[in-house]
Amino acid sequence: MAHTKELADEQRDQSAQIYDESARALSNVEGIKLPFVDLDQLGEQASSLTQESTQSLNNVQQKVDEGKETQHKAEKLIHEMGESLKSAEEKQKYIDRQMQEVEQYHSRANDAFDQATKTWNEAKDSHESLTGQLDNHRYFLL
Repeated sequence: MAHTKELADEQRDQSAQIYDESARALSNVEGIKLPFVDLDQLGEQASSLTQESTQSLNNVQQKVDEGKETQHKAEKLIHEMGESLKSAEEKQKYIDRQMQEVEQYHSRANDAFDQATKTWNEAKDSHESLTGQLDNHRYFLL
């Protein structure tokens, strides 16, 4: 884009230079007889170059504006993605905490199950022992 703008500036400068040269040529013609120069044609060329330069500058400005708009959209998208990432990280941290709690509850449940199994086995052993003692007392009583 910068190169296009430079070319447009050069064309504008050239058209101004041609215009100045044609004005000097006209004043020289009045003072000195020179070979025939078509001033209308030079004026048309200068006008044409000026129009081309103006159009080139307008095109460059349009491209610059489009680039700025694209940059703005990209910056907005990057910001939105950053916010989404932060939100996802916060959700991940929350899920990690939830998983830690589940693991703690699982560990407690396993401990409770082990304790219940131990108590059950002790109660079963006590029951069997008492049942055996009761059977022995009945046998002696009979």
